[in-house]
Amino acid sequence: MMSGRFSHNCANCEDKINRLVDGNCTAQERNLLLGEVKGCPRCFDQYEKVKNLKIFVHDKYPKKSASPNILNSIRDGISNIR
Repeated sequence: MMSGRFSHNCANCEDKINRLVDGNCTAQERNLLLGEVKGCPRCFDQYEKVKNLKIFVHDKYPKKSASPNILNSIRDGISNIR
């Protein structure tokens, strides 16, 4: 547990770490979350592991585009579900 203005709970940090790594937060949220994660050695270690895994996967398996035919087929399938 960290001392200070707020209570830190490592068990509640998984979502925060994922949001940081995925970039699913505002700049202000990023600064707050990163400050909290950096304040806990255990959570910071987990953050570094998740970040490095994402970098590895991105480098090993680059994003590929789907063909227009596949996209149209998926859209048609979704339309038929509704």
